[in-house]
Amino acid sequence: MSFIADNRAQIRRVLLLTLLLNLFVMALKATVGLSIGSLSLQADALHSVTDSANNVLGLVATRFSSPHPDRQHPYGRQKYEALGALGIAAFLGIACFEILQTAITRLLQGPGVVEIRRLN
Repeated sequence: MSFIADNRAQIRRVLLLTLLLNLFVMALKATVGLSIGSLSLQADALHSVTDSANNVLGLVATRFSSPHPDRQHPYGRQKYEALGALGIAAFLGIACFEILQTAITRLLQGPGVVEIRRLN
């Protein structure tokens, strides 16, 4: 039987740090995007939401996975990572649909009133 390193603690630490940073960036993009009406910043905030969801999904997948083989799982229990990747693809698909739907709606409705504000 070969030695398989268990580096899940380091992976969890990286995923948690990335999650916190993604949430901060998402809040910043959403706040600025909504305040100035920028679809691109709102879409980028949604992208940060999916990144955060992917981090959570990664944390869940690493929690349930085990690199150590046992009697019932001679190759370890690493199939959760494949399910996690499928979940990430679903999150990205939903985000892409939402962004495209909003962009098409804005294209069909025509340009809205552009308001130019002077910063003091």
